[in-house]
Amino acid sequence: MKQEWKWYPPAAAVLGIAGLALRLAYYAAAYDPASALLGDSPLAPALWVITALALGLALLAGMRARRFDYRPQGPSVWALAGCLAMAAGIGWSAAHQGPAMVGFLGTAWQVLALLAPVCLAAVGLFRLWGRTPPFALHLPVCLFWLAHLVNQYQGWSGTPQLSAYVYALLGCMGLMLCAYYIAARAAGDVCLGMHLGVGLAAVPMCLMALARTDYPWLYLSGAVWVLLDLPRRGELRPSPKKETP
Repeated sequence: MKQEWKWYPPAAAVLGIAGLALRLAYYAAAYDPASALLGDSPLAPALWVITALALGLALLAGMRARRFDYRPQGPSVWALAGCLAMAAGIGWSAAHQGPAMVGFLGTAWQVLALLAPVCLAAVGLFRLWGRTPPFALHLPVCLFWLAHLVNQYQGWSGTPQLSAYVYALLGCMGLMLCAYYIAARAAGDVCLGMHLGVGLAAVPMCLMALARTDYPWLYLSGAVWVLLDLPRRGELRPSPKKETP
């Protein structure tokens, strides 16, 4: 696992970029603005193949990682860069776009979009110093993606074709769960397999979502955050064997 692990994040990124290129070509060739529907195209089966490969890679990595555990985290400038990238993406989206809904849900999105970048910057500094961030710093990030998911649901549910929004939906869910598992690790509950699995699934889904989304900087920064903050080979060690009575 430690030897092959170095290939998983680049493979997830390559699959995401390939899927993004296919989606862009698909919309250019088969999208009807009058009906807002995608027509038949030979690119559609290829896109679903790329999607299946990306999710299969994430599943494989998650299952393989179940035999491993985290080492204590050392100082990481990469983690700091990832946290700052997503903080910038959330902050830019809050300043230039805002929530998709009004009322309580829209206000919750706005408040969390202001709080999450501050917490991400703080988390990044803890990681730079090689210290475990407090559990509470991860909660606004997780709740922001939950609020974003809820804010987008009404628009997604009114879209007639699944392929038009499924990547944004899965990317948002992946980022929310990734933040949750990082928070769980900070609280002492290590879920390495789930963390790696949802992280590697989130990267290609977020990249493919860029072909058609109102929040491109949000999904791009989320993919960068996951790629830079995933556990590295030096942070993996075999899980201790359980003693049998």
